[in-house]
Amino acid sequence: MQIRAGFRIEYDCPRPTPMLLAVGAGVAPLVRPYYEAEQSAAQPRLAGFVGGVMGAAQYEARAGSPVSPSADFFWQMLGGGLWTSALLLLFGNLAHGALQALRRSRTKRKA
Repeated sequence: MQIRAGFRIEYDCPRPTPMLLAVGAGVAPLVRPYYEAEQSAAQPRLAGFVGGVMGAAQYEARAGSPVSPSADFFWQMLGGGLWTSALLLLFGNLAHGALQALRRSRTKRKA
């Protein structure tokens, strides 16, 4: 089997084994049309498609056997990281606004 650029999959064996395609969430919208076109073939070479952490969690739930560490754990970590980033941005902007207001009030008092 050879994987080349452009999502082209070639098999060197006479009877190919279907594969599961697992890609990141950013690439999933670009790869999905290739997977769907492959499913309409007479002998599809791709058995399934998993895109991103959410897709991995859904696949894990359907399979019924979570892998350690589970995709749910990574999904929770991702959500926690996003909340942390949003809070840092919010408090950083509030602190900057408060400092700017203090500087303006000090310059008005001196003048």
